[in-house]
Amino acid sequence: MEKLDLKKARRDLFTAPAGRFVEIRVPRCLYVMIDGHGDPNSVPEYSRALKALYSTAYALKAELKPSGGDFVVPPLEGLWSSPDPENFRARRKSAWDWTMMIMVPDRVDERHFEAARERAGHKLGDALSDLRLGSLAEGHCLQALHIGSYDDEAPLLAQLHEQIMPASGYLFAGPHHEIYLSDPRKTEASKLRTILRQPVRPADWVGANRTDIGKGKSRPPTHRRFRVRAKLVQSPHESGGVESGLGRTGTGSRNDRTGGRG
Repeated sequence: MEKLDLKKARRDLFTAPAGRFVEIRVPRCLYVMIDGHGDPNSVPEYSRALKALYSTAYALKAELKPSGGDFVVPPLEGLWSSPDPENFRARRKSAWDWTMMIMVPDRVDERHFEAARERAGHKLGDALSDLRLGSLAEGHCLQALHIGSYDDEAPLLAQLHEQIMPASGYLFAGPHHEIYLSDPRKTEASKLRTILRQPVRPADWVGANRTDIGKGKSRPPTHRRFRVRAKLVQSPHESGGVESGLGRTGTGSRNDRTGGRG
């Protein structure tokens, strides 16, 4: 039986034009997740979190394979936030909050998750205690592909925050989301490919529950380029669910986020 490749099955979630934001509707997706705080370059819990994530994801793969549920482990993803957006502009990484996660098939349930965590626990012990199985329904998002080092994301994100969102009447509706399509251990910093995603809502949007987006009401994920506002998103080089609160993005160095990928 062919393996499920979520990156191909949900292609729109893992692709976007380079340097140009498009609108996309993101349905509810299931993840193995782990939360943390602090500078990903220096806090030991970050590298432990990545080891726990990958170990459990591959244990899940082994758990599902006998029943025909084998899958390709998707790329690492991360949610980044801080109570004070200035912590990102000033690069105060010690104040950053993060949730690192790996998407898993919808058929995974708590029974599968606990069995996989137990299997992985033989190697990692207590490092798996903070892992959880959870869903994320981001709904309406703006998404672009950044090619280059993580530190060079800032101009494109500044364009999103200071031009595109205000001109479109959008407010933040969730943490900044990144998907790491490249392995920094094997890829030059200038060629790293990272999906940048920001959940948004109209400024006059009232009373909707973000966790309800995707329950049969949302359209399939589709990219829609800006029309009237296209002049804001032409150049890739211009300026620059998980209910974890709102936050503007941080941009990290080459090893901030995917260093130690297992």
